Amino acid sequence: MRIAQINTADRYGGAEKVALELHRAYLAAGHDSVLIVGHKRTGEPGVVWTSPRRRGKPLLMLKAVIEELTQIQYMSYPGRESIVKAMPYLPDVIHLHNLHGRYFDLAGLPGLTRIAPSVLTLHDMWTFTGHCAHSLECTRWLEGCGECPHLDAYPPLACDTSGANWRRKRRIFGKIKRLWVTAPSQWLLDLAARSPILCRFPRRLIPNGLDTATFSPGPSADARQALGLPDDGVILLFLAPDGPRSPYRDFDTLLEALGRIVRGFDGKLYLVSLGSESTGREVEATLRNRVIIRGYEPDERRIALYYRAADVLAYATRADNCPLTVLEAMACGLPVVGSAVGGVPELVAHGETGLLVPVGDAEAFAAGVLRVLRDDAMRLRLAGASRARAESRFSLDGQVSAFLELYREMTEGEA
Repeated sequence: MRIAQINTADRYGGAEKVALELHRAYLAAGHDSVLIVGHKRTGEPGVVWTSPRRRGKPLLMLKAVIEELTQIQYMSYPGRESIVKAMPYLPDVIHLHNLHGRYFDLAGLPGLTRIAPSVLTLHDMWTFTGHCAHSLECTRWLEGCGECPHLDAYPPLACDTSGANWRRKRRIFGKIKRLWVTAPSQWLLDLAARSPILCRFPRRLIPNGLDTATFSPGPSADARQALGLPDDGVILLFLAPDGPRSPYRDFDTLLEALGRIVRGFDGKLYLVSLGSESTGREVEATLRNRVIIRGYEPDERRIALYYRAADVLAYATRADNCPLTVLEAMACGLPVVGSAVGGVPELVAHGETGLLVPVGDAEAFAAGVLRVLRDDAMRLRLAGASRARAESRFSLDGQVSAFLELYREMTEGEA
């Protein structure tokens, strides 16, 4: 098949990993595959950059001024034309991923989907909200947004134009005919079914997959030595693309829980935060020597070493879909203590592969971590079950096969 994927970037967070892994797999299977991105960060074959410079282009400069004044998201970025120019061939199918991130104007979407049958994979809620990637407790996206309680939520608005953004999305998606919607979690797929913007499109659940050969169990001592981490004591791991600065991760709750864990644990204990050079938080003096900060790590083999070096993945979050971080930890046999929110409960089977706790509850989070650390037999049981669950339900081969099957159904329907 001739497959064209479109995404914000080819490297950074979970959505970028998903698109790039699919692209690699399609090429390896002999398909023609191109990954068209707004921000190119790798030298991978078949990855094409789409965004031209906006300077010196009067129309785009004018749109940029209008966008700044109206806070209508991304109308100043190229849409259909620049993406079509980046295509090396006429595709059989177009696979859309994140459309936010300052590279694509949704106004170009109807024309783009007329080129070939298209599938939109939801990695968050942005497509059907007034601006936010996750609405948290707000349900105004069901009725048109406006009066937004989270203007600072990523991607932020300088003033409340959430209603105008929502209505614009509804108009644009109302012009689209041949679009399929997928999501890696039933939680997000159910939200799409309730959305006035997306409810009319056919939907399918296709969970995220990962390379279970790269992410696999291994000796903890060897991993700690390779990473320069303490060879004694217990390690809790927190991982996010922006580390503690990640807009939807809950590092504040984790820090509060860490204080409780330190007081309740008899022995050395460290929290390793991977993804940013800074916490962006004021860490109490009593905890500073317990927190080890590491920056963004693009090498998946080294990321796997962090999972092997740790004793528990401390996955405190305020919102999430189908986090690869949790899947990678499970594949490496690392027990997860995580927030019971979004699609996380679809990955972590409470009491079988990890423990789930209420969102924002530092006391419950600390109790969950301490429970795992104090019970060696439980920790080993969770580790083995996590690995087995990752292999059986979340393999990359399974994800690739599911998308190829969907692509064939979509193209057969066009014949």
